[in-house]
Amino acid sequence: MKPSLRASHIKRWAESTDIERLDIHNALLLAPQVDAAFDMGFISFDDDGKLLIARDLTNHELETLGLTCTMRLRILPSPNQRQYLEWHRVHIYRKE
Repeated sequence: MKPSLRASHIKRWAESTDIERLDIHNALLLAPQVDAAFDMGFISFDDDGKLLIARDLTNHELETLGLTCTMRLRILPSPNQRQYLEWHRVHIYRKE
């Protein structure tokens, strides 16, 4: 059985304009547990699709989520997605 994927908004629905909410570039297909970590700011992605991991996420939590520091998105983010990912890194991602 293949894992299910969710269309995850990059810029949160509540903080998006009506146009951004429906913009196909404001989304990533993520596994449910990855979507939850992304929504809570524990992970993000750089402009090349490389996984960024917040410092307060432990190795045990990474393992539980099925994540490794070498992961990346299978499809390179489009220029429009990169703008939304920059917003996510600035406003949601917990760098520290």
